[in-house]
Amino acid sequence: MQLYLPSLGLAVLVAWRGTRSGSLNASGGLAAATLGYTALASPLAVFGVCLLGFYLAGSRATKLGILSSRPPILLTTLRTCPRGTNGGISPWGTLVSLLGGLLVGVLAVVSLVAQGQAGACGLGRLAEVVVVAALSGFGGSMIDSLLGAIFQPTYFSQTRSLVVHSPHPSPAHPEEKIVRVPGSGWDVLTNNAVNFFSTAAVAGVVEGGVWLLEMHNLPDNRLEPEFIKQAMLPALDFVELSWHKAVDKGRNKGGALVLTGERNKGKFFSNGLQLACLAEYPTFFKDYYYKLLARLMTYPIQTVAAINGHCYAGGLCLALACDWRICRPDRTWLSMNELLFGAPIPAGMASVLQARLAEPVVRKVMLTAHKYTSAEALKDGLVDEVVEGTGSEETVQKALERAVRLAPLSETGVLRAMKETLYAPALVQLAQDETLLIGRPQQQNEDAFKALLAAEVNAKL
Repeated sequence: MQLYLPSLGLAVLVAWRGTRSGSLNASGGLAAATLGYTALASPLAVFGVCLLGFYLAGSRATKLGILSSRPPILLTTLRTCPRGTNGGISPWGTLVSLLGGLLVGVLAVVSLVAQGQAGACGLGRLAEVVVVAALSGFGGSMIDSLLGAIFQPTYFSQTRSLVVHSPHPSPAHPEEKIVRVPGSGWDVLTNNAVNFFSTAAVAGVVEGGVWLLEMHNLPDNRLEPEFIKQAMLPALDFVELSWHKAVDKGRNKGGALVLTGERNKGKFFSNGLQLACLAEYPTFFKDYYYKLLARLMTYPIQTVAAINGHCYAGGLCLALACDWRICRPDRTWLSMNELLFGAPIPAGMASVLQARLAEPVVRKVMLTAHKYTSAEALKDGLVDEVVEGTGSEETVQKALERAVRLAPLSETGVLRAMKETLYAPALVQLAQDETLLIGRPQQQNEDAFKALLAAEVNAKL
């Protein structure tokens, strides 16, 4: 989900208005800049929405909460305090913070609809944006109030019966008596500083880019030569280049990539290789498929496979080439089924299995063509997690959540070197030319292969 236009527009508008009026403070600038950065550098623009909801709702709660009919309660003492006390909360102000964040989320969804991106996001994702923005507004208000209650003093004019900003009488009221509100915070932060730190608390969530790579080679995401050459490898190059640019500009150092199948239908992660192409592309393994596997296994940022549908043969090896695998619990089979149609598993693919799986599991996978359910795959270590909710979208969202957590681990820039050491034997094998060794078993077993393939595809569809 990428909010390019509205995010950039918001950042420019806030900066322009702030410069013109002289009212642009640190927290407002940080909110706008981070929102724009998140949308332009990461598919997880929901965090930018989260940040704007955080800042907007928190500030509106402060302004409108004072209108509540009940006196506020100081967070640190849980006692009533004068209206306007730093760290005081009221039911009305809390409701405003929730509604402010909700408004930001709704506007974000409207902008996605206007840009024609709503269909790609899915209904669940759009609902998540609204809910997260609303909760961020509430959280922004609470953090802002807590910081104010602890680190910001509050003064009360007994003469005028209202909260004032300074312990000293103003020139307009030189005789007024000012006291400190009992239980109010230490004199550590100004109001702008409290706003800055509360906003920065959410800005830290955005650090590090996360990219989502969704395979679209219908009907079943076969790993054909042209698909690998013209789509998969260029996409991986683009993501890595974007990550390097972000690092060079000092925007972030962390990063993660999520690889998944087509999300709308969600029937296949990948149904494997298109073996019929081997005759036309005799160097397919060395120049296409093995290059893709090696690229993923040595990718400089964290990689997560969101297995949102059936995952067979070369498609399973593709998922295993990723660092982590998240699997949907329903409508998913995982198998190296080459044994069933008479195609020996090449040494390069076998080396990927050996790099990822325990020896007894490799034996089971290769010599029995076992068709794994998601639960069985988790037990034998083919996947790292099975999501609780059913469906393709839930799997992708869970993978994105893990990617966000893993992204900071890419900051040191040594992941590629670590992976090259960890998977050295497999990488050596993937660099070999196996064209003459593999032969063309699909020609020897053509009729059986086609019959099995047709029955298998029809059963899955």
